[in-house]
Amino acid sequence: MNKKLKIVLKILSIALLLVAVYYLALFVEQDAVIQKLVADYGYVSLFFISILSGFNLLVPVPAIVFLPIFLSAGLNFWICIIFIVFGMTVGDVAGYVIGRFGKDLITEEKQPKWFLKIEKFINKYPKMVPLVAFFYAGLVPLPNEILVVPLAFFGVKFRYLIISIFLGNLLFNVVSGLSFVSIFGLFKLGV
Repeated sequence: MNKKLKIVLKILSIALLLVAVYYLALFVEQDAVIQKLVADYGYVSLFFISILSGFNLLVPVPAIVFLPIFLSAGLNFWICIIFIVFGMTVGDVAGYVIGRFGKDLITEEKQPKWFLKIEKFINKYPKMVPLVAFFYAGLVPLPNEILVVPLAFFGVKFRYLIISIFLGNLLFNVVSGLSFVSIFGLFKLGV
């Protein structure tokens, strides 16, 4: 399959997912039984969905995409954001653990070439790593594991990385969540 076709298929998949979420949110808003079910288990289920989406190697769909469904059930926007951010950060911690323990499994000859670029950056600008992690997690719409795993692999301390990743996840989800509220503003989402 050629590269352009793959990109088109990914864009169509995302559009289809957004349309499905929109109609599911409308359905939840109109059905009292489902609304109560989502409201009763909403925050906890959102947290677990976020853990899976935070560990994007398993589920490449961000949990924030499902926000309209939870808001349609009457859940609070900001509490949903907090549960999503904490869940995603737990998923990113799993990526960190994989990177930390993966170092023993990969020899220098088997390392991807881009790993060397990351290692050079870490060695040359160690104080910039948390800032890069923050902006990557907050602004780049790719899995955080692309950055977290190599940083852990090369020994970046967890305490330097976790705060930056958490704050980046917060930025990403607040901006995305507010965007979804604007896009799906056809029904009351109660921000």
